[in-house]
Amino acid sequence: MPFEVITSRQNARIVLAASLKNKKHRDQTGLFCAEGRMLLSEAILSGIYPKTVFATEESLPFIPEICHKDTCIVTDEVFKKISNDDCPEGVMSIFEKFTLHADEPSTAIVLENLQDPGNVGTVIRTAAALGCELCVCASCADVFNPKTQRSAMGALFRMPVEICSDSEKAILSLKERGFRVVGAALDKKSLPVSETDLSGKCAVVIGNEGHGLTEKAKELCDNLSIIPMKGMESLNASVAASLYIWEMLKTREK
Repeated sequence: MPFEVITSRQNARIVLAASLKNKKHRDQTGLFCAEGRMLLSEAILSGIYPKTVFATEESLPFIPEICHKDTCIVTDEVFKKISNDDCPEGVMSIFEKFTLHADEPSTAIVLENLQDPGNVGTVIRTAAALGCELCVCASCADVFNPKTQRSAMGALFRMPVEICSDSEKAILSLKERGFRVVGAALDKKSLPVSETDLSGKCAVVIGNEGHGLTEKAKELCDNLSIIPMKGMESLNASVAASLYIWEMLKTREK
């Protein structure tokens, strides 16, 4: 089938695609862009299909046939305008924002004020890989940020993620659904993770990269927990989240 060919960087569809690098425009349009062959493939495998795909002539053979009717060929120069990568593959997909819902989850990881998109994406990827059933992002970096997507490696298309305006609402909502909420925090009340009960319907809250959990979040948690360390004061937020997910899911194997 013939493809539309776009050669101008001022083309309206290209201008729109380029604007989606900005959260303001993602929020206004309800759209986001996902760059690369792998993200497009992961989306399709998850049953989520793009509205539009922009591909360079060289990358066209890698576009699944099911997307051909929505694919435009663009020149390398045009692609540079919409790309977020230094060495682009030549595939950019535009999707409508979506929300995946977990069916009665019993495990959840909650992120409070994480501002690094890379950390948010890494936690989503780890949660999906290890089998955590829900990720809650409270006042965090945008999950549809290109950097978040790059770190999530396609997990965004299959991992249920709830977006919440603040951690207080997120924690109270989880408690209303029967979750016991454990806060990961350096506090005199904190128990070592090895002594923390992470069984049953459990959610673990991870705090901001620089400041940890807020006092309000700690007050709302049922218990506080800490990862004992030797010679270091703290761990990267995504590493801490990964360890707690692992520990939480280990209890399901017993």
